[in-house]
Amino acid sequence: MLLRRRRQPENDAALRAGGWKPEQKQIMTVSGSRITVLGTGDLGSRFAERIRAFHPKKLLGVRKNPEKENPLFDEIRGISELEQVLPETDILVMCLPDTKETAGLMSAERIALLPKESCLINVGRGTAVDQSALLSALSSGRLNGAALDVVDPEPPASDDPVRHTDSLILTPHVAGNTNNRLSIDNLIDLFCAEFERYVSGKPLLHRIDRKRGY
Repeated sequence: MLLRRRRQPENDAALRAGGWKPEQKQIMTVSGSRITVLGTGDLGSRFAERIRAFHPKKLLGVRKNPEKENPLFDEIRGISELEQVLPETDILVMCLPDTKETAGLMSAERIALLPKESCLINVGRGTAVDQSALLSALSSGRLNGAALDVVDPEPPASDDPVRHTDSLILTPHVAGNTNNRLSIDNLIDLFCAEFERYVSGKPLLHRIDRKRGY
């Protein structure tokens, strides 16, 4: 998000090509931005905690059941209101699971509702985005950029346009990588706490609903 808002990939490319000239297009800040988080579960909530340090103008959460409050957000809206939310979004952060309801949720029509120079970040599942429509919006310069940790399909073919589109930061599904000491310690603590509840006959805190898919 920070890289895209400040257009750092363009500066990096210019320097590596032998130049020394700042990117001329206007840079943007996270501070004062209207941020929409699509999916307010664990991923979206952890993001909301951290992004507060950048003082967004508004931090809006969008979820399936808007009546369920989440104090980490300024406001919670329902998926049914997505068309009204997107035109007022500078940064869209997608933290959705892969379910029948989320497949293709960010359609070409909805991508077109995002303001010019907005930014899309997806750390949920690639199936939630119309990838062709997103790449088209990036190629035309309508969006400031995107960062995708997830794509559809994974891995993309070597000639897939997603590998060769400018204004796109691409990572190989590693945003939730647990290969670090802090994450490993957190996972062990979580498992031990849940195991104690299990053997004591107490309800578990992190249950998966297999019918819902998450």
